[in-house]
Amino acid sequence: MCVTYQDDVCESQAVRVRDREMRPRGAESGKMAGRGIVKVQLRWTAVADDFEILPQHSEGMAGANRFHSGFLRRKAAGEVRCGILASHAVLELARGKDAAQKTLAIALDSGRNSLQFLKRMAIRDMAISTPVPADGFAWATAPWGLKLVALALEDLSHGWTTSQLQLRGSADVERSGWTQVAAAAGVPLPALIRLHQVHGINIHRASTADVGARPKEADIIRTDDADVAVAVQVADCVPLLLGNVRMQRVAAAHAGWRGTAANAAGIAVAEFTGHHESALVAAIGPSIGPCCYRVGPELRSSFESLGWSSSMLDRWFSSRGGALYLDLWQANADQLRTAGVQHGNIHVSRLCTSCHPEWFYSYRRDGAGTGRMVGFIRSVASLSF
Repeated sequence: MCVTYQDDVCESQAVRVRDREMRPRGAESGKMAGRGIVKVQLRWTAVADDFEILPQHSEGMAGANRFHSGFLRRKAAGEVRCGILASHAVLELARGKDAAQKTLAIALDSGRNSLQFLKRMAIRDMAISTPVPADGFAWATAPWGLKLVALALEDLSHGWTTSQLQLRGSADVERSGWTQVAAAAGVPLPALIRLHQVHGINIHRASTADVGARPKEADIIRTDDADVAVAVQVADCVPLLLGNVRMQRVAAAHAGWRGTAANAAGIAVAEFTGHHESALVAAIGPSIGPCCYRVGPELRSSFESLGWSSSMLDRWFSSRGGALYLDLWQANADQLRTAGVQHGNIHVSRLCTSCHPEWFYSYRRDGAGTGRMVGFIRSVASLSF
């Protein structure tokens, strides 16, 4: 696979795929924000250790190494995770960390993997335009396009949707959207158990008895039943997913500032007490970040009234330019840690919904009429598309 980056090209993206005789195999182009054309060529023959840069471009070895090792999220030859993109690897190339006009020849492990990759990914949704999550997260294919996944939860069917998926509108639009979420979880639509969320800390323990029933009023949902999936909706609030493979138990929590002040994350963790507690993994999906979540001083007072210490609040609230900002990511991570989740098992995507209007809905940015994203999880192996 060859990638050529050309500088000084505005608002366009083009991808070209050719076979080993350089015959065109299809093309797609589309508008994108930023500068650059990325051209992709498929090289049909490769071996596991095949890794090279054209001799005239040997000075770019560091860049090619970075791109090759991250592109299919592989750690060693032969370890290819089809359908998962490490978007940061492509973005580094396109943002100019390697010299412009440089061609890097990067071999994939086999034609089959190459073809699966190209088949699964919609070209205009390639990693060149996706926001870059923190380490431990990756973009994966889903029925609607791309979903965010946490690698530490890879043994569980889960993910976070983006604005590619519409969940608000006509009855047909909503049904179509939720059907796609259910498909991503591997269950029929009635077995995707949702909540009537009220910014609280009530828990619903879901099972097959909930199939076809009206949503319960709660903001935390957990299940041991592999025949159902659980989900929460957000548009700035924290969508928290928890899973313990050894317990075969999963949970999802919706935590806005009210839920965070009431320790929703800690209450969700308490649902996993018992054997194998050390195996619990918690992951925070896209939500409004401390960069954008400007609040009033009354919010800090609300947290104080619920017993949070000044030292904790100093970690969660910060002042910039005379304004106060709340860090929901830090607050929920601290609450998870305090509740007993091991530090290395807490993962924060660090994707701000307000900062990425092309990818996420945001109540704070767009108002009450904006759409919703979903965090979903099920206690069975992940699905790929």
